[in-house]
Parts: sequence; structure tokens; C-alpha cells
Amino acid sequence: MSPMLRVLLCLGESLGGGILGLLSKFSLWAKPGALIPKGKLVTCWCQGSSEALGYRLEKEGTHWSETSYCNGSKASFSLGEMKTETSGRYLCQYWTSSGCSDFSDPLMLIMTGQHDKPVLSAKPSSVVVPGENVTLHCNSSYDVDGFMMSKDQVDEMTPPRPWTIQAKFSIWAVKATDGGTYRCYSFYSNSFYEWSVPSDPLVLRVTGKKYPEDGSLVPQGRTVTLRCRGSQEADLYRLEQKLGNGMSDITDMTTVGTEVNFSLPFVTWNHAGTYYCHYRHSLGWSEPSEPLQLVVTGLYEEPSLAALPSSEVASGQNVTLQCQTRGWHDWFVLYKDGEEITRGMTQSHGRGRHFEFFFPAVTSSQNGTYRCYSFQSSSPNAWSSPSASLVLRVSGEETPAPPISPKWEIHEARARRDLLNIPPPPQKIWAELCSDPISRPSIYSVLSGPTCRAPNPALSSFPGTFSPSPESENRLSGKYLEDS
Repeated sequence: MSPMLRVLLCLGESLGGGILGLLSKFSLWAKPGALIPKGKLVTCWCQGSSEALGYRLEKEGTHWSETSYCNGSKASFSLGEMKTETSGRYLCQYWTSSGCSDFSDPLMLIMTGQHDKPVLSAKPSSVVVPGENVTLHCNSSYDVDGFMMSKDQVDEMTPPRPWTIQAKFSIWAVKATDGGTYRCYSFYSNSFYEWSVPSDPLVLRVTGKKYPEDGSLVPQGRTVTLRCRGSQEADLYRLEQKLGNGMSDITDMTTVGTEVNFSLPFVTWNHAGTYYCHYRHSLGWSEPSEPLQLVVTGLYEEPSLAALPSSEVASGQNVTLQCQTRGWHDWFVLYKDGEEITRGMTQSHGRGRHFEFFFPAVTSSQNGTYRCYSFQSSSPNAWSSPSASLVLRVSGEETPAPPISPKWEIHEARARRDLLNIPPPPQKIWAELCSDPISRPSIYSVLSGPTCRAPNPALSSFPGTFSPSPESENRLSGKYLEDS
């Protein structure tokens, strides 16, 4: 079969909705990366099989495609200088004597530098202690309606995560792992692939002790035990609840030993808040423990959670999770598989309020069970009942292995206390439900793999060339086929 006939056959199969399916997916990536400054040269690389007779690159949503008649496991396609028409989502395919491969995972090319950089700031400060709340503000001098935030995005080889299309990105009860270098971009929603110059980097520093690993979401009416662990020399323990007016509610318990339990029977709105504990020693009072955020749920009617366009989508589609309430709450919280992943301020909508959590180009890493809660910013630890569960199913991709959580160790402060003979703070304060322990939710930006998607308008023809690529090049996304 001639090379041209094979290309036409592959093209006919793709247009007709069918693929021979004899060959596996492979990888598609770009140099210098997926975020490309305006005017910079762009090359797309396809890696397939050593038996490949040719490769074909196409841009979704357009009639543009380019074919490379070459043998080997890799092919390159030069797209020239990065410009508006170049941005968009690309797919690659190869063929052998056995048939045509499936398409690669999509690659999204985003042009940066379309307009001036926004300004990124942190309020109340870019230096915070564990347990404090911080909001990152991204402000543009243009009338844009979309923003993207990135964390520790040094080489810009992948689209930044976590994604957020809002001018404010809030991090509640920060932990040491929330520290890092942040940047933001702005864009117009009708030109999704054309972003601004990145903002100047903002370094968020989380100082002091590590945020505790335990905490609780507690349904209203349950009995909770707050357990404080201190020193063998302790003779008095104190539980302190920070109140909104700057005052504290204090409970003392006399005991001898390293641990004491404070019981909160039938928790209500008044129990929601931030807790610390101290203990008294022969040398005086210890430092306070790390904070425990006690969130009471079920205080208000549950919001509704819906997926648009559907809760069952193909890999690469955009999905919006919409959380809506008929009440007056101005914040929503989204949970995935029992862990908090993001928060956002609501918008007025008819008789109620809603917030949209946008997931561009979903991958199988977004598979899971979602719930949302609502609350009022003046009472951030008093939440509604959870929404009904929504199961999001993304088809067409393997689920990547979960990231490994970093571990932290602190030695210097402990050594300094020992030298000065100062009693250390309580080791930990945590909450336990008497009948059903509930673990503290954690705050995640999505992440998701760096696969890239979503269509854009026409692109004029570009020359296609083939040249071997170095083995050391970084790959952005996709699945790999080992050469046979």
C-alpha cells in the first residue's frame, strides 16, 4: 500500500469515527513547552514506534493537518513562530504496515504575552503562620474575565496548576506545603489559549510550626473529644477557643500526666472555631499547641452540586462543577473523595447564589466523588450540610499514581528549648468523634497531569519537517509505546 493511500485510509477512519485500533497511543509534546511566549519558535514532537512509516499532526476544530512521510520512532513538526493562529489543541497519529494508531493524548499550546502582565499580591501578607488564611489577588489593567494561577511553575513546561478562573484565590488555614512561588496570568474567556505575560513571582512564606495533621468536620449534634498531649510534668491543661471578637473562651482541667481530654457534648454553632491548648509546668506555661480548626457542618440547608455539561465525559473535555444555594452564603467549598480541593466566593444567581469550579481538559485524575458546602465569610467554621454526592467519571485514560506527600521535620526549635530549659508546647491537639472519627480535610490544587486540551479556530498551513529528537528531551504528556 502506498504512503499516500495509507494516509487517506487513516484520515477516512478518523473522519468516520473509527480507528483500526491495532496500535497503541503514544506521546506528543512541544518545544520549548506548552506555555510559549508570543513570537517564539515552536516545534511539536511525536513519538510512536520504530516500525512507523509516517506521522500526522492535526489541530482540533480546524481542517489543518500536516503529514511527515518518514520511518522511525519520532517525528517533528515545525509550526514557526508562536502566534494567535498557532495556539490551540493538537493531536498526533502514526501508521505502520499493520494499520493506524489511535490518536495521542491532546497537547494544548498556549501563547503568552498577548497583553501586559497582571499584578499578584497576597492579603493580609505574603508571610503567614500556619493556620492563618491568605488570599492571593490577581489584578489586570485590562477588562479580562479569566485568570490562571500557578505554583512553583519554574520551567513552564506544563500548563500551571492549580487552575482557578477568578481574581481571588483563597488558601484557608495554610500549611507549610502551601508555601512556594506563585504566578498568575489573565485572559479573555473567548480567547482561552491567549494569555498575558505572567505576573511577577510572589513568594508565599509559611513560618513557624507545621500545621497539625489532624482536624475535624463535625456534624451538628455529635459529641467531640479534643485531646491535648503535653508533658509528664504538667499539672494543669488549658483549652482555648479563639472567638471572633478577639476574645478567647478558656477551659482549665487539673490533671497529672501527658494527656487530657476535653469533651464537647452536642456540638453547635458556638463550638465552631480555632482551638489551642497549653499546659502548666513548674517553670510556667508552655507555648500554645498548633491550631485545630473545628468545623461544624449541618447548620444550614445543603447546597446542590451539578456537573456541566455532564458528570460522564471523555478525557480532554472541559467540565464545570456548579454549587448552588438558595441562601445568602458567600463562600463555597468543594471536596473530592473526602479531601478539600478548593474554595471560592459566590455570585448572585436569581434567588440564590452559586459558584462554578472549572476543570479545563479533564483527565482521569479528576475521577471521584465530589461534594460541596456553603458558609458565610463572617463565620468560616460554621458550614451547611454537604450537598448530595456527585460522581465524576472521565473515560479514555489511565489514572496516574497519586503524588507522594512531603514529610517535614523540625529540630532547631526543640533544641533551643532544651538549652534554655523552657517547657515545650503540647505535642498535638486533635479532635475525635466519640462514635465515628472523622479526619481533617486537606486543601489541593488539581492537578492534574499536564495533559492539554480544548478547541480553537482555524490555522493556516505550516511546513512539516522531520528530524530526530534528543533522547533527553522532556515530555509533556501522553502515553508511551515501547519500540518493538
